[in-house]
Amino acid sequence: MTPGSQVRLSPAYRLCRVRDASPALLERLGQGGLPAEYGLLLPAVAAVTVKLVSPELSEYLEHVVETGTTLSDPWKVLGPAADCLLFDGVLEWWRDGRWCSGPTALSSATTPTLDFEDPGITAILEARRGPDRSPVELAQFLYGYGRKPFSLRWVQAVGGQSPESLAAWYGIDEPSDTQRILARWALSRGEEWWTWRCPQPSHASDGMSWKLYVNVEPAALPLAIAQVAQVLDSVEATAFKVAGSARAALRPDKLVLYFSRRESMEQAGQDLWRALSRTPSHPLPFTARLGGLSGITWGIDPPRTGWMARGSWRSWLCSKIAGIQWGLRACRDDAQFLEHFSARLSADGIGIESWVPSNLLLRLWDSGHSPERGPT
Repeated sequence: MTPGSQVRLSPAYRLCRVRDASPALLERLGQGGLPAEYGLLLPAVAAVTVKLVSPELSEYLEHVVETGTTLSDPWKVLGPAADCLLFDGVLEWWRDGRWCSGPTALSSATTPTLDFEDPGITAILEARRGPDRSPVELAQFLYGYGRKPFSLRWVQAVGGQSPESLAAWYGIDEPSDTQRILARWALSRGEEWWTWRCPQPSHASDGMSWKLYVNVEPAALPLAIAQVAQVLDSVEATAFKVAGSARAALRPDKLVLYFSRRESMEQAGQDLWRALSRTPSHPLPFTARLGGLSGITWGIDPPRTGWMARGSWRSWLCSKIAGIQWGLRACRDDAQFLEHFSARLSADGIGIESWVPSNLLLRLWDSGHSPERGPT
């Protein structure tokens, strides 16, 4: 599609504000706490799903619907959101005497060069070839991809399922160098995570929340925790967390460190890779390799404001991917699917080759905006 084409709101959707939606509908969507000014794009046909839109974009679309106008150049008003809305069929463009929508709005000339050993690509293709799933089910499948099976043998290896057994297995229940270092951090224990927070974090920050994932096999967690403690003794971090139960220790993202500066995150990653380079890794989908290191990967949490106020990096990204994948379920083959998928994810500011936000998206996050927000 070329700038200057006429664009309209698709008749496949009808727009309403949250304030006008029924409580039963909001409860069914799991959006009972959403501010009244947000909008809902409700399906007028069975082939589409409900979409949430920001107050600014809702106001703009309401104007388009009420006046019956078409847009001659949506990018001037909507910015990056125009590509996403055209691809998803929310907007339609006039071409060859008819209204069109869908993936051809963004398709590139060639299929991207992908690493088919990347666990993210593997997860997406496995989900595509599996049974039909709703977008919510797809997101859950993608987020949990790679989790090891829970078994009695694993419980016996850990020494039991009590918190005391886990602490003993981790090697943090008796005096040691690891215990001495961690004692300086504030510990909170939950069912899924044990989290240590720096009692006096540095005020130096680049405005983002950077995450470093230590992707070792579950059996290597005690060694990894000891190495993390050594790194924390020399690199500025704000917190780290480790699986809080024998079952949680089987998830691929079982050990995560948090930083307020990218430089600190990268330094810690290099130090940990040197210490754990011979340790078997447990591949983690939808995170970026740090300098090509598969055992150490990173991500960045979306800002805790407005449209992206919910979820971690991986949960936000898996929800984003699931929605795109569900919309492309009719693609004839994997090549076409990956071409369209890459184009749509790129329009959202995420590169399929690395699963990290583009510089543009980082700037938007840093300024408090997102591509979905539309005009301000």
